[in-house]
Amino acid sequence: MPILGIDYGDKKVGLAISDSKNKFALPLEIIANRGDNNLAGEISKICSRYEISRVVVGIPLTLRGKEKDYQSEQTKKILGFAKKLSERLPMPVVCEDERFTSKMASQRREKIKTKGEDHDVAAMLILQSYLDRNSQVQNSNAE
Repeated sequence: MPILGIDYGDKKVGLAISDSKNKFALPLEIIANRGDNNLAGEISKICSRYEISRVVVGIPLTLRGKEKDYQSEQTKKILGFAKKLSERLPMPVVCEDERFTSKMASQRREKIKTKGEDHDVAAMLILQSYLDRNSQVQNSNAE
């Protein structure tokens, strides 16, 4: 079952989805952020439509890491949204470090000379990072 990746923004939210084997992430869509309750409802519908097994939310950690004392206001806002989402959805909601994904998404769009929003590509990068990291964990457990 696929996994959904989320790049949360104050105005727009990028979504990405994994392939059926959870090896590759692909941009899915960009939706407007009309408040956490509305957004959670939209994401719930998307999860049902695509039979999502897990949701990965990108969290902007500081360069200092995960320590609670170093969380930005945006990090606190996204953690609040992730908590709300986990209370609403029947599948696990996990967080993934999203440092530099917006910059990488913008650079990727420039390289392939396309114009548009970067939120779905950022969501793809967040999800791919999660998939890669979990693939490595599974491979090392199999050895």
